[in-house]
Amino acid sequence: MMYTYRELADLLQSHGIADAKTEAAWLICKFCGADRAAILTNGQKKWESAELDAAVRRRCERYPLQYIIGEWEFFGCTFRVSEDCLIPRPDTEILVEEALKILPQNSVICDLCTGSGCIAIALLKARPDLRAMAVELSDTAIKIALENARLNGVDDRLILLCADVLADGVDKLKTLMAQENIASFDVVVSNPPYIPTKDISTLEPELAFEPKMALDGGADGLKFYRSIVKNYTSVIRGGGCMLLEIGADQARDVCALTEREAVVIRDLGGNDRVVRISL
Repeated sequence: MMYTYRELADLLQSHGIADAKTEAAWLICKFCGADRAAILTNGQKKWESAELDAAVRRRCERYPLQYIIGEWEFFGCTFRVSEDCLIPRPDTEILVEEALKILPQNSVICDLCTGSGCIAIALLKARPDLRAMAVELSDTAIKIALENARLNGVDDRLILLCADVLADGVDKLKTLMAQENIASFDVVVSNPPYIPTKDISTLEPELAFEPKMALDGGADGLKFYRSIVKNYTSVIRGGGCMLLEIGADQARDVCALTEREAVVIRDLGGNDRVVRISL
């Protein structure tokens, strides 16, 4: 089929896609090799390609735009994404910004449940003095994180560990730290799964295509926080901290998991987004 920019935007909107105009431009740019300015200034031009048609059909089925494109921007970096990892979201940039405010020079960080690697890699790209370890259970996500580290030129400063944060992760991490001569981390960061199991089926349709293991935080959404707060403070130096992304209604419960000082950081929409636990 052939579409004008407006026709494609209207079609996407009719299938419940909120930011239909922006997504229409993305799809035409990606699959017709067009310049965004040309798309917006020539509204009557018909765009056509087999790849565009296939992509539009998938998007109308609410398959995520990011997976269709195959990559996405996060904190000024480009990341490859697939169904093997969670899609990086702007809300998570709040955690990156907070980490950059407090990290001393030549810090070593640890990113738990790293997924695509977006948090650790964005930090390394922003600060050439940093080094990082990142832990992830999914071996396919680990491969994507490594590819993203190479794509962004930070693979020489990132060590990836395939381990279960809820089980043997802390022991494997300590073994790796000893091998790499790292006594402790300055900051541990994490955007863990935090959606209560019962709520997953009620989420927007696109989330059905993202890995459930990256979303499911257990019965109350706090399963990963309990493990991280209990087990991973032991790898943080005195004076360091832990930064955890949270759901909008989880701040009180996450802060209650520790007797240490906990501060809640809000996102641009005024929602609680990150808990900082100081050691």
